[in-house]
Amino acid sequence: MNVIFLDVDGVLNDAETLFYTQNHRLVDISEQKLFLFGTLCKEYNCKVVISSSWRYGMDPNTLECRKGSDAYNLMEALKRVNVEVIGRTEETRSGDRGFEINKYIKDHLSKDDKILILDDEDVTTDYMKILLHPELKDLQYQTSFSHGFDFTAYKRCQAYFENDQNWKTKEVTFL
Repeated sequence: MNVIFLDVDGVLNDAETLFYTQNHRLVDISEQKLFLFGTLCKEYNCKVVISSSWRYGMDPNTLECRKGSDAYNLMEALKRVNVEVIGRTEETRSGDRGFEINKYIKDHLSKDDKILILDDEDVTTDYMKILLHPELKDLQYQTSFSHGFDFTAYKRCQAYFENDQNWKTKEVTFL
């Protein structure tokens, strides 16, 4: 099974679609990034685990969401592009996303699953790399907050699922 751990801010949105006004966070998901992500999931039959803070408001067992929550809005957006969500990472006191991803991998996935982590922040820590899942860093494609999941990220993730050894640095040309 192909599994993508999905962060939202800096992946399905970027600096243009996520902004702040006095004490209020105004959030949107880029339809273009959502479409590219949905296309990737369809092409490689990927299942998604939500690792983003957008999972707050989502029941960890049923994946049901409080109406109006970021989790609800995310699930509705992913449904529009036929992306199947199979789980969400647990919340930990430390808030260490890498630890939470690693725990989900250990508890729910098998060694035969192909895992990709999409996040705009480095989710690895020395503790995780050394003791728990040393190849985790090799499983992450780190987007940038300024661009999110753009065409270059899409093409590099395609290369990952096609087992291209140079997937993170693959030259992407635009026609």
